[in-house]
Amino acid sequence: MSKIKDVDISKSLLLIISVIFASIIINLFIRCGFDFSYLKLSAADINKLDEVSYTTSAIFVLIKRLKHIILIVLFMKVIKPEIVYSLLMIALSFMFGVFVTTQTYYSGMIGVIELILYLFPHYIVYIVLLYEIHKLIKDWTKDSYQLGKIVFFMVILCCGVLCEGIFSRFFLERFYQYIVI
Repeated sequence: MSKIKDVDISKSLLLIISVIFASIIINLFIRCGFDFSYLKLSAADINKLDEVSYTTSAIFVLIKRLKHIILIVLFMKVIKPEIVYSLLMIALSFMFGVFVTTQTYYSGMIGVIELILYLFPHYIVYIVLLYEIHKLIKDWTKDSYQLGKIVFFMVILCCGVLCEGIFSRFFLERFYQYIVI
C-alpha cells in the first residue's frame, strides 16, 4: 500500500517540478530579451470568437480533439501506455507553467485569472479523458469486449467538446469584461 502512495507522490512531484522548471526557463528567456507576448491571452482573442457560430466552433473542436485522441491511442498502442501517459502529463504541466509565467509577466495576477477562465472546465475534462484512455488501453484484452468503457470514453469526450466549444465560449463572451479589469 505504501508503494502505491510513493508512486503517486513521486508522479505529482514530477508534475510540480515540470511547472516550476518551465517557469524558470521562460523567466530566463524573458530576462534575456526574448518576447513571449504572443502567448498572452487577451480580450481580442474573445472578439475573434464572434465571427464563428457555436455549431461551427463545436464541430471544429470535435474534429481537432478526435485527431488528438486518435494520435494518443496510436501512441499508446505502439509504446507502453504508462510512458505515453506520463509524457503527456509532463508536457501539459510544462505548458501550463509556460502560460502561467507569461500571463503573470505580461498581465500580473489578472493574467492568471484570465488563464483560469480560458482553461476551466474543459481542460479538467480532457485530463480525466486522458486518464480514462490510459486505463482503457492499459487494461485492454482481446478476450473482453469493453463497449461500456468506450461509450463512457465518448461521453467524456462530448462533455469536453461541449465545454470547450460552447460553454466556455458563451461564458467568456458574456462575462469576461465584468470579471477581468
